[in-house]
Order: sequence, then structure tokens, then C-alpha cells
Amino acid sequence: MIEATPAAELLACAQREVRLVAGAQQRQSAAMAELWSLRVAEELAHGATGGQAGEFVVTEIAVAVCASRRAVGDLLGVGLMLADRLGAVRAAWASGDLDLARVRVIVEHTQHVSAAHLDLVERLLLERAVASPASRLGPVIDRIVGRWEPEAVFRRRERAVLERGVSITPAPDGMAEVWGRLPALDGRILDERLDTMARSVCPDDGRTLHARRADALTALAAGTDLRCTCGCGAGGVGPGVPPVQLIITSDSLDGVSDDPAHLVGHGPVDRALADELSAGAPRWHALTDPVSGALIGLGRPGAVQAHELDAHPYRYAIGAALARLVRLRDGRCRFPGCGVPARRTDLDHREPFHHADPRAGGPTVRENLFCLCRFHHRAKTAGFWSYTHLGGAVLEWTSPTGRTYTTTAHDYGGTSPAPHRT
Repeated sequence: MIEATPAAELLACAQREVRLVAGAQQRQSAAMAELWSLRVAEELAHGATGGQAGEFVVTEIAVAVCASRRAVGDLLGVGLMLADRLGAVRAAWASGDLDLARVRVIVEHTQHVSAAHLDLVERLLLERAVASPASRLGPVIDRIVGRWEPEAVFRRRERAVLERGVSITPAPDGMAEVWGRLPALDGRILDERLDTMARSVCPDDGRTLHARRADALTALAAGTDLRCTCGCGAGGVGPGVPPVQLIITSDSLDGVSDDPAHLVGHGPVDRALADELSAGAPRWHALTDPVSGALIGLGRPGAVQAHELDAHPYRYAIGAALARLVRLRDGRCRFPGCGVPARRTDLDHREPFHHADPRAGGPTVRENLFCLCRFHHRAKTAGFWSYTHLGGAVLEWTSPTGRTYTTTAHDYGGTSPAPHRT
């Protein structure tokens, strides 16, 4: 039960206002869409062609609400997409169960789903959307769509490849902003290269990791190495193409099904793209159960299986294979809503390892190891937040005000019911 303290009351107030804002944005979006339809009908009645009708509605709205045409166009586009489809999503947005950010993701990732599958996809995604932040929702929807209508994922990928690009725009304070969209493997190559370069300098380098990654991008463009700022000369470009790391169901690997695969560091990909990505590149597989989505082993059937990795519970050091499986299982930091990738997290012994008497508690096994980014690891260690293990890979976090939040292993597309926040 949540204690009725000033902090709890303020938190509840913030939640209520978020829901009110979401409902207001839905009504605003719907009004814009209705106005657009009205103007189009009026202009067509006066002889406008189809391509010209509604051309200046965005400008009319932007001036009226004192906003940019881009912002208005974005909200109008969402309203038009929801005018005659995804009725349950529209209702969830109106009630405040979804916010604009998540609705945008839903609209984008379902735009190519046919009417034959849309109702089912909508119902399945809503079960997860109410408890998923926008940053994680896209891959969840792609896994659902990929299971029921792989052609829709393929159509989105074809369009996305055509629209790839990089833009650099001026920003305040003498800076520039870089935005880009690349094919999945190209993005993984760039991300791994920047990370490797950023970590190649010595511990005395005073830059943050993000700053070193930014400088590494500039060094790549200039054809130079990233060098340490302390003057020691450490640093370098690092390896080239990273291994292609695929999570795939045992049925799909055996050719029994065409379930989508998961490209580590990116998200779900259709089987055709998975085969294309891994052709000619170093790769390894992790296997998932096709029903539950749970990880069952590393490599092909008959290789290292999950239960075999708990063979050394009384040793503090975490073996490489066990660490890999835990990071794959969690996907990201296990704190509610955190998006830090598992490969950049600490592995936390939920029950501290007993160094004086290892058999007294805190074993080095899967069910006692969880991924926490350094910030949330510190929050747990300092006692501001705590978590308990509910079995399997389910964690229940308790906030400073006594609220509880549930997190689970990464969703690799099984058919088990989604967890809900309490």
C-alpha cells in the first residue's frame, strides 16, 4: 500500500496531469483531422484538384495555435491515421492510458498491416503498450507484426531503406546536431566502432563516454584515430565489422517456422533479413523457446544450454557464457523504464555474494544476476530503490514512496502474457 505522504501525493498529482495532457492531445489531434477533412471537402466542392485540396490547412492551424508547421503536421498526421483505424488505440489515448509518444510509435509500426490482421495486432500490442515506454515499444510491435503478417514488416523495411540518410543542422552554443537513419547492420557497425574507439583511451581521459563517442565520429570522418586527452597517446580505431549476433527460435533455426529473429543491439528482423545480415559475417546464435520466448541456450541445439551455465554458483567471477546469457535475457538495464543496453550495464548479484562463506548466500547463478546500469546500480546500493525476485526473471522494484513496478526479461516474441505495472 502506498503511504499517504506529501511526496506520494505530488507523484499522484503528476500522474493525473500526464493522463489529462494525453486526453487533451487526442482531442486536439482529432479536431485537426476533422478540420482537414472539412477543408478538403469544401475545396473539392469549389473545383480544387485532389493534389491541392487541404494543402494549406496545416498553415491555418499553425498560425491559430502559434506552433510550427512541422509540429502541427505531425499531430495532424496522427489524427488522420487514427480517424478510421486503430479505434482501441484512439480510445486508450483519449483515456490517458497511452501518451502521444507511444501513439506515434504504434501508428508508424502498424501503417502497413492489412485490415485482415489489424484488429488482432492492435489487441496484442495494447496488452504491452500500456506498460512499455515509447523507446521500447517499436520492437515489441515489430515482433507481433512479424509473427502475424511478415509481409508488413518487409514493406516497412523496403520503404525505410529508400528513405535512409544523414542530416547535420546547426544547434545553439556553437554546436551541430547529427541525425541519421541507416540499415540495421550498418548501424550496428557504426555503434560498435564508436564504442570501441571511445573505450580505447586511458582512464585519465577527462571526457564522458558520450563525448568520446562524439569525438570518435569526427575522427572517423577525418580518417584519424581517437587519442586520449591526457597526452599519453592511447587510443585507436579498433576492429572492423562486429559479429552478427542473432536471437532466433529453435523452430526457425530448424526451418520449421519463419518466426522473426532478433539482431542484438537493434531489434527484431524478418528471417530473410537475418539470413542476409549473417551471410559472410562472423555470427553466433542464441536460441529461444518458440512459445514462451525464453532463452534456452547459446548456439545450435546440442551446444551450451541455459541450465548448464549455473555450474559454478560459489565462485564470484561470472563466466563469459553466463554473462552473455544474462545480458541477452535482460536486454537492457532492469530498472523500470531504463533504456541502457545490457552490454553497457553491471551484472548485479541481487543477493550479495558472501565472500567469507560462498555457500551462505548470493550464488553466481542466472536467478541471482541481473543487469543494472551504473546509475541505477548506485540507486539500489544507496537504498533509495530496492528490488525483490518474484521467480523466473521477474523483478519487483519498490520506489522511495512505496510504489511497486514490475520488470521482466526482454520480450523475444513468445506468446506468454505481458507483465503489468502495479
